[in-house]
Amino acid sequence: MQYENPEIPEGINTTDEHPLKEFVILSSGIIFVTMVIISLILLAVEYTTQLIPFEYEQQLISSLSDQYSNKPNPTQKYLQNLANKIALTQKLPKGMNITVHYINEDTINAFATLGGHIIIYRGLLEKLPSENSLTMLLAHEIAHIKYRHPIKSISSGLLFQILWVMITNNSNSSGIFNITRLTSLSYSRSNETKADEEGLYSVFQIYNDVNGATDLFQMLIESQQAMSFTKLEYFSTHPDIKDRITHLNRLAEKKGWASKKTIVEIHYPNEF
Repeated sequence: MQYENPEIPEGINTTDEHPLKEFVILSSGIIFVTMVIISLILLAVEYTTQLIPFEYEQQLISSLSDQYSNKPNPTQKYLQNLANKIALTQKLPKGMNITVHYINEDTINAFATLGGHIIIYRGLLEKLPSENSLTMLLAHEIAHIKYRHPIKSISSGLLFQILWVMITNNSNSSGIFNITRLTSLSYSRSNETKADEEGLYSVFQIYNDVNGATDLFQMLIESQQAMSFTKLEYFSTHPDIKDRITHLNRLAEKKGWASKKTIVEIHYPNEF
């Protein structure tokens, strides 16, 4: 038997493609697959969070009442009574209750959070030009609660915190905060139009008029120009205000909702 030992041709295990090109193709594929997985997870979060019982939200945030508790005062009762009236126009699901917390600080801000809680600061209330604009503000925040936006936003934020740690193997709090903030910002803005539209509907239902509703946003524009962003926190998660005014004016015209220049002045029961 004769054995041969042929010479192996050079380059048999190499390719004519540049290594960097192969790396780019492989990396692009990994990034694409990762983005698809993240998108599917976000869709799953969007769907599953709607199935979380509202009672669970209330239990999860039960300490909020203690954290923002105030001594009972007429202003707080006035805000709560107005919120209850607005909630009736939005036909909230059974068991979904709204609780308004008044914070005696000069911060210009208001927001809705888990369990039907709405936080309003004195700084914002002092600048509202009418009860109509206050109703728009409360109705907007109540709409966020109605459509479960807080739990959806928080769920997405927690998800991205976990993904950040898994991808970077770094639990640095500043990195987690930044990516979570960007995620929540984007998600929150996608729901603002819906909350605005629901708010405008509530204003019309209560006053049979939508005049004064967009005065809330005009006030915010003026405050934005006059004050620093460190104090004007209400802008941090909201889209361009002029665009919102334009959209609401077009919606009112389309729906045939009257604007009779009927303005109700705010008469708070006591001084702030």
